[in-house]
Amino acid sequence: MLRVPAEKGARRSKVARGSAGAPAVVEADKDLFQALRQKRMEIARAQNVPPYVIFHDKTLIELAAARPTSRREMASVPGVGEAKLDRYGPAFLAVIAEHA
Repeated sequence: MLRVPAEKGARRSKVARGSAGAPAVVEADKDLFQALRQKRMEIARAQNVPPYVIFHDKTLIELAAARPTSRREMASVPGVGEAKLDRYGPAFLAVIAEHA
């Protein structure tokens, strides 16, 4: 069996893409992205888990681009499930609100 490559432009996300299709942080979102990474690191250290367990970088990039202001908006970001929304949503929404 061979894998059929996806068509160009078939990605669901509106996040800018860097080389090899990896998500790239848009210049306007860099400060927020760094603040989200810092919050993720704080939470990860407190829970003694690797940061990617909280959210992957791709999810943080999506959050920085979408800038959700409510739980409902945050829930629509890829990588944010119900459990993570309940557990981490308020902390990350607060960071996003600080950078509005």
